[in-house]
Amino acid sequence: CIANISLPSISIPNLYNTSSARVIVQIPPPLVATAAAPSQVVMEEDNITLTCYVQLNSSVDSAVMANIEWMEPGGAPINSTRVALAGSTYTNHTLYLPSVVTEESGVYTCRVVVISEYVISMYASSSIEVAIYSISIMASSN
Repeated sequence: CIANISLPSISIPNLYNTSSARVIVQIPPPLVATAAAPSQVVMEEDNITLTCYVQLNSSVDSAVMANIEWMEPGGAPINSTRVALAGSTYTNHTLYLPSVVTEESGVYTCRVVVISEYVISMYASSSIEVAIYSISIMASSN
């Protein structure tokens, strides 16, 4: 919390001393990290799970709400029936990609948008690169 207050007191006879101030509260952004299982490098038709680990600063602000979303390579939000999203809005959030294909290689980003009583919106993100190799290329190299 940062506050610089320099206020004159106004004294009105038979009333209380009054003054007012504007205080700006700065809340640290959430901590966000990503991980892939079984690995960041997989073969076509494998399943891959990406996990977004989120730690909100709830000790500063008990009224914190967060919206967690995954962005696909290219930056568009992931909104697909083929992809399963799971997790709480306050903890870990997983993105499950079944039977992946090489075209799904790229950088996936977990974006956390925080809204609280004191902050209109603030976000943090973490990205992870996923490489998906073709089974036919691997078979022909042997």
